[in-house]
Amino acid sequence: MKKLVLTIAAGVMAWGLSAQTNLLNDGGFSKDTVFDANQGGQNNQWGAWSNNGGTAKVENGVCIVTPVAGNDVWQMQIEQKGLNLENDKSYVISFKAWADAARTIQVTLEDPNNGYRLIGISDDPNTVMGDDNLHNSKWNVDITTEPTTYTLHVMVDRLVANTIVKFAFLLAQTSDVVYLDDVSFVEEGGGTAVKSAKQTSITVYPNPAKNILYVNAKAGKEIKIFNVAGSLVMSKIAAANTDKIDISQLPAGVYLIKVDNRTEKLMIK
Repeated sequence: MKKLVLTIAAGVMAWGLSAQTNLLNDGGFSKDTVFDANQGGQNNQWGAWSNNGGTAKVENGVCIVTPVAGNDVWQMQIEQKGLNLENDKSYVISFKAWADAARTIQVTLEDPNNGYRLIGISDDPNTVMGDDNLHNSKWNVDITTEPTTYTLHVMVDRLVANTIVKFAFLLAQTSDVVYLDDVSFVEEGGGTAVKSAKQTSITVYPNPAKNILYVNAKAGKEIKIFNVAGSLVMSKIAAANTDKIDISQLPAGVYLIKVDNRTEKLMIK
C-alpha cells in the first residue's frame, strides 16, 4: 500500500461518524509473499484457498489473484478469519480492486463455524440473500480494468458464542486475474448510533415489523427512518402521540428510526 486511503460513502449521517480503526490485519498487503492455497487464512492473517488450482501472491503491496474458473465462486478465495465484531453494530467495508478484464467478484461476511451462514444485513444493491431470507452480507461487485475503490455497508446481528467471523473475496467466476489493495473494515461511527439508541430509545412496535409500524412520538414531531448506509428512506410528521406508519414499500432489513435526538433500531421482515 503506497498510502492510506479512507473512503466513506456519501450520505453517512454526521451523528454516526468518529475515528475509524481497521479491524482487518494488514489491509494494505505490506509483505510480499506467495500464498499456500491449501491453507486459507490462518491466525487472523490474510490467506488464499483454492480447490481447483487457483493461485495468489502479494507483490509490491498488491494482492494478485490468478483464479481458475469454477462451477462455484468460492473455489478461489482471499480470506481473513477472526475479525472482532459485535452484534447490533454497523460496519463499512472499503477496498480497491481491478482486473485484467471487466468481471464480477463476490465479497462475503460469514460464519464458517455455523454452516457458513451470513451474519449481517445490508441495504446495498447486488447482495446475495442467505438461507433465512433476511441476512445478505454477501455482495456481487462489478470491477473493471481501472483501480477503483468500492464501499459496502453491513449491520451485524447474527454472532453467537462459537462464531468465527470470516471475511473473504470469492473469485472463481472467471479466470481473469484480480488485483486487491487498501482493504478496510471499520465500525461505522464507532458505535455512536447504537449507543444513542440504547440510552434514549423511543417505543417502536411491533419489532420486527411488516407492513405496519407504530411509533410513540409526540404529535407534530417528525419521524425519520434511515437505512444502515445512513440514507433517509422515509419521513413523516406524527399525527398522534402513537402514530401508525405504512412501511410496506420498504425492503426487509435493518433501519434506524429517529425522532429529535432519540433513535431506535428497527427490523423489517
